[in-house]
Amino acid sequence: MKSPGVDLSPEGSYVNCIVHNEEFMECTWTHSEGEANYTLYYWYASNPAEECRNYIQQDGYNVGCNFSADEIIQFKDFYVFRNGSSDSGHISRAGQIFHLQDQVKPFPPGNLVANAMEDNGLLLHWDAPMPTERCLEYEVRYRENTKNWQKASVSMQRNFKLASVDPEKFYTFQVKSKVNIYCGTTQLWSEWSLPVHWGKFNTEDKQRSFNPLELLATVPVLGLFVLIIYLIHKRNLKMKV
Repeated sequence: MKSPGVDLSPEGSYVNCIVHNEEFMECTWTHSEGEANYTLYYWYASNPAEECRNYIQQDGYNVGCNFSADEIIQFKDFYVFRNGSSDSGHISRAGQIFHLQDQVKPFPPGNLVANAMEDNGLLLHWDAPMPTERCLEYEVRYRENTKNWQKASVSMQRNFKLASVDPEKFYTFQVKSKVNIYCGTTQLWSEWSLPVHWGKFNTEDKQRSFNPLELLATVPVLGLFVLIIYLIHKRNLKMKV
């Protein structure tokens, strides 16, 4: 066997297993027109192989398998094997081995909040997406108005302090997470969290808002303009007569 998650099949035909937030797992593969319809078998270490109980299908073909939380065992070798049949006969793909603790992709952190501090700083705080908080590390990104994103690694903390902020500027913050080196070896970051904003818009970055007082001031001017046009038009008619 090769390294976890890599198989001996032709490029593009391998199975990709992702454990989503330790709540469920999806093992998926691509299907090309004319290719066999594959069945998936899996097992742990010396356990007997079992066929997938819940296939993911596309256009009538199996393209993956769903696994519930009670079917996921981390820190134990997980094997998958596909075979199928087509008009050309029986087809098998080489097996793969996964270390599922390295395949965990967390959900985005939730409840991101920004609070102003007395020293003109700003403190961000968020909730861990998984119960095993000690297994997560975080990265924060932020920007002023429409400038480029700046990023900061936060390690295992669930907060981040920006030393100084300008209340006249508009800030956007987001945070993402992944399993840290103490619980797995992975580069599977979560998606970015929902953004949280602080400060106020720059006049160049927002549309002009509706102001009723401005409308009231504009109406008399428009009325006067219409009256002038009417008087000029009436005078021209008299001159023609």
